Amino acid sequence: MPSKYTVWGVAIAIIAFFLTVLLFFIGNYSNNERNKELLLEIKKYQPLDASVELRTKVRAADEQLSNPKTAEDFFLKAYAAQIDKNYDKAIEHYYKSLELGQSFQAYNNIGNVFFIGKQDYNKAIEYFQKAIELKPDLAEAYINMGSAFNGKQDYDQAIVFLKKAIELKPDLAETYINMGYAYNGKQDYDKAIVFLKKAIELKPDLAEAYINMGSAYNGKQDYDKAIDFLKKAIALKTDLAEAYNNMGDAYIGKNDYDKAIEYSQKAININPNIASSYNILSIAYYRKQDYDKAIVFLQKVIEIKPDFEESYNNMGAVYFCKKEYDKAIDFFQKAIDLKPDYTEAYINMGSVYNSKQDYDKAIVFLQKAIEISPDYANTYNDMGVVYIGKKDYDKAIVFFQKAIDIKPDYAEAYNNMAVVYNNKQDYDKAIVFFQKAIDIKPDFAVALDNIGRVYNQKLD
Repeated sequence: MPSKYTVWGVAIAIIAFFLTVLLFFIGNYSNNERNKELLLEIKKYQPLDASVELRTKVRAADEQLSNPKTAEDFFLKAYAAQIDKNYDKAIEHYYKSLELGQSFQAYNNIGNVFFIGKQDYNKAIEYFQKAIELKPDLAEAYINMGSAFNGKQDYDQAIVFLKKAIELKPDLAETYINMGYAYNGKQDYDKAIVFLKKAIELKPDLAEAYINMGSAYNGKQDYDKAIDFLKKAIALKTDLAEAYNNMGDAYIGKNDYDKAIEYSQKAININPNIASSYNILSIAYYRKQDYDKAIVFLQKVIEIKPDFEESYNNMGAVYFCKKEYDKAIDFFQKAIDLKPDYTEAYINMGSVYNSKQDYDKAIVFLQKAIEISPDYANTYNDMGVVYIGKKDYDKAIVFFQKAIDIKPDYAEAYNNMAVVYNNKQDYDKAIVFFQKAIDIKPDFAVALDNIGRVYNQKLD
């Protein structure tokens, strides 16, 4: 017969077992309830907008969720991966969540993963569109769609979606920032400023609005105003590489190359893969005539962004200055291959062939530039220079006059016109055009030297 102690031991063990099971279910129920509350909260915010407190909650819930089963479980794990920038894991979990049940939040968030994490704008647009189909009044999805089209440089389409976002929610500062970005892309800087002012009015502490305002004033060549706005952006958020990058761009505009180098380097320290900052460094060193350093930074741009046509054009310009004409031609041709309507690359190709005294080839490339951009004065000026090389002075005059008609304050074109008349030994006309160049640009050393030479010739 078992002792009373044995019987009591068995009873206690059974009670302990049931208590453990009960506590397990209570714990699970409690976790599930907490997760449900957390899901309601995170579905209100896109991962980028999540507060520090919310991110902490999400990470804690993710650690506890070792065996996800439902669409909501996978959504939570995807959200956690997204805020930690583990984009591949986020995509995997969002896909699983969508397999178990569709939600507009999952489509919108996965669109953001492709947009921000992968820079795959087409995929992003595909998922944002699905979010809109499920919830046609989701203003955030229209904003995201506008951002993706901005990324594709399809600014008109971006504006269409951003206008819809404004209709749905007219008080979202992010919409106006993206509108400003789109109009900056269209080089309609005054309209960009209108929208960016609205963004600042709605949310005065949003650094991105000041960055885009700086871009607009850079575009207007009002570099001091650009710098003022960019300083405000940096004061609000010190780790935004784009603000330092744009500051470097502004100092390029002011011809302060040392400052441009300083700010571009700060941008790179924050984001070592920001191609535009390496490009600004290359321009600064090119202007300082340190061509070897310019090449180093352009190679970095090409490494990060191998399809960026401007870097190949700039590399060509550097080799042109080094008088390595064949290398220059190779890079200009690469720029043209990437962007067949790249006016500046055709002009530069014309300049190289002019320097090689292959005037007929120079004319072919300059003619192509005129076809693409018929109102660009520089091309006509360069064509005139080629005809000077061919000693066809009458044709040269026609092209210089066309350049002046398009750009009446084009000092270089007046100087070149004067050179033609000097070569034709029409010294009085040469003096008139040299003087016009000097009136426009009083410190134009070449014109000042040339006019002195003509007066000396008249005396002889």
